[in-house]
Amino acid sequence: MKKVIFTLSLLCIGLMAAAQSPFTCTTQGAKLRYMNTDRNGKEVTQSEIEVTKVEKSGESYSITQVTTIYLNGKRFMKPVEIKATVRDGDVLMDMGGNLSGSVEGAGYALPKRLAVGLELPTGEAKVKAGNINMTQNTTFHKVVAREEVTVPAGTYDCYVVERQYTAEMAGMTVKSTIKTWYARGVGTVKSETYGEDGTLSSGSHLLEFKK
Repeated sequence: MKKVIFTLSLLCIGLMAAAQSPFTCTTQGAKLRYMNTDRNGKEVTQSEIEVTKVEKSGESYSITQVTTIYLNGKRFMKPVEIKATVRDGDVLMDMGGNLSGSVEGAGYALPKRLAVGLELPTGEAKVKAGNINMTQNTTFHKVVAREEVTVPAGTYDCYVVERQYTAEMAGMTVKSTIKTWYARGVGTVKSETYGEDGTLSSGSHLLEFKK
């Protein structure tokens, strides 16, 4: 069950992407490939996000991304389409497309201007995807640092966002903390997930970025 929650987090996280460029990729045809690792840094899966469609109107964008997860080099599940909107530089996520699901309650937004100490939205969201129903309650959401991060895809100037939440699904409750490194014009460069006891449980980093 934790693997399912981890996969959903990756998809969110996958949305979760130049001067004042938004914190997501707005280049149609771009591909971002990530390695997803366990607590020991060993590869578990790889995921690829392809920006399949970008529609621009003024300073706003409507972006369609397709995420495919690979296990041992083979596609692990049906590709998932997620849509995002960039409005005045702010990134807004919509769990739509062929996810065949919905999100009710607190949405996810990443402002165009981040600063260390900035508090981001919290609250409860209900996620429905196929036969999966999950309630996620975010209690802490804040920009905690600004760092230069080097990953296989390159070196990026990032803001580090920490989010603490409780996920409830199928009678199981999981408390987690996610730290995500965001770069302008890219989106997620790196992420780390910690369990309730504060130990690292999984991670992800950008392997390749093709425009």
